[in-house]
Amino acid sequence: AFSPADCGASVIHTSEVAAVTVNALNAPTINIINPYVTCPGSPISIGGSPTVSGGNPPYVSYEWDNGANPVANPVVSPTNSSLYTLIVTDAAGCKNIGQALVAVITANAGADKNNCANEPVLIGTPAPPGISGLNYDWQPAIGLSANNVPQPFANPAAATNYILTLTATKSGGSTCISTDTVRIAPITPPVTANF
Repeated sequence: AFSPADCGASVIHTSEVAAVTVNALNAPTINIINPYVTCPGSPISIGGSPTVSGGNPPYVSYEWDNGANPVANPVVSPTNSSLYTLIVTDAAGCKNIGQALVAVITANAGADKNNCANEPVLIGTPAPPGISGLNYDWQPAIGLSANNVPQPFANPAAATNYILTLTATKSGGSTCISTDTVRIAPITPPVTANF
């Protein structure tokens, strides 16, 4: 135990302890399951089912940022992946904050390339991590190692524009589509000197 002699001086002041109960109310709980998957500009409803529970219903306000409507489940149409923050207030004035991540999935066929001396080149980009329900379709399929993967090898006999159609399963079960194109042009290898 502490005593004034421990510090070599007399007690200047002894603190008093007080307990204050602000209230016994609970804040509402925000029920958001992330991420929400969509394609650029394709509408999707965010929030939970229900978006809010607990606390002191009814919930008097839903304040979303990034221009989302002030309702429990706004419909948004972002062109890039976006984070939407929600502040909900219940009937007792208690507040809570939550966030909804909208992952915007877009086809990316990669940069145009040349292939030299019949050497296949890798096209496309890796699949986004943690996102399921993506279907890839490359056309034309001629000269590709596969036409249903994110990154096939391409080895066309002539310059070819490969079109990637990416179909994503949106949160909620419907689908959306985005496309991109990459050009692969064969080039003649350098002449090897015969020494």
